Amino acid sequence: MSTARLPSLTYTGFRHHLLSNTPVLLPSSATSAWPAFKLWLKDGTVDFAYLHERYGSETVTAVDCGSWESEEKSFGEVLSAWEAAQGERVYVKDRKSVV
Repeated sequence: MSTARLPSLTYTGFRHHLLSNTPVLLPSSATSAWPAFKLWLKDGTVDFAYLHERYGSETVTAVDCGSWESEEKSFGEVLSAWEAAQGERVYVKDRKSVV
C-alpha cells in the first residue's frame, strides 16, 4: 500500500483516511499556516535538533508501512532513523488524538 497524497483538503477525503487508518500526505496549502510548519522547519528542511529537544522523549507508536507492524518507541529514536535516512517507511501515529 502506498501513501496517498491529497491534492486538496476536504472533510470527506481526510475522513476516509482517518477511518480506514491509512497514512496520507496533506497538501501544503492546508498546512502552511500551522505554527508547526514554522517551528519544525529551518531553512526549508526538517529541524531535527528542535524536534529532538522538544519532543524526543515522548513515547509514540511507530508504524512500518512495509510490514504494517507497529511498536512503541521514543520519538527521538524515530527522529534519529529519519535523520539517518533509515526510516523512510516509518510513520508516527499519536493514538492519544484518535477518537
